[in-house]
Amino acid sequence: MPKSRFAELDALVASDAALREELISRGELFGGYHPEMEALQTEHGKKLESLIDEFGWPDAAIDGEAACKNAWLIVMHAISLPSLQRKVLAQCKKNPSGCTPARLAMLEDRTLVFSGKKQKFGTQFDWDANGELRPFPIGDEGNVDSRRTIGGLPSLEETAAQLRARASSEGDKPPANLAGYTRRREEWMLRVGWINDRSEINLAYSAYRPGAS
Repeated sequence: MPKSRFAELDALVASDAALREELISRGELFGGYHPEMEALQTEHGKKLESLIDEFGWPDAAIDGEAACKNAWLIVMHAISLPSLQRKVLAQCKKNPSGCTPARLAMLEDRTLVFSGKKQKFGTQFDWDANGELRPFPIGDEGNVDSRRTIGGLPSLEETAAQLRARASSEGDKPPANLAGYTRRREEWMLRVGWINDRSEINLAYSAYRPGAS
């Protein structure tokens, strides 16, 4: 039956959440991309990609809203598969009916940040050189809340408060060695193919390096 085309995504999303909770309980989730999480999320991304190649992106009218949300979550988490994220972003921009404006905005920001560029909507956060959780650099930041409103997102201030509260409740803290943390992220960006050379990392990233003001 058509509605079962993406039924297996329920189990994939559940196993992702379960591993996340396990890593939190072990005190191992934060401070970088955990190899167990990367392996699982990459595997899930490849499974979803095979479904997309066969059926296309989920259609809420055919597959249900849950399938659309599950597919988006898997894509968002499959950060070691830049080709998949970029492909889905292009598809959803061309035919946004299967992806809400808020989800599309978050996916676009994620691809921009991992490509070393300024994001548009301010949805992607990390620890900065001052030990504060704040958004990665935003292009035309003065108008970001206008864009967020159009995209169906709360204000940047509201989102920042929510993410900082979540980090506190889950035990996420600034990295003890910011230089190493930043270096590992950039090495990962190179390894998985988000960038081809460190020179491609936008200078805006300097705000997340030790010594930045």
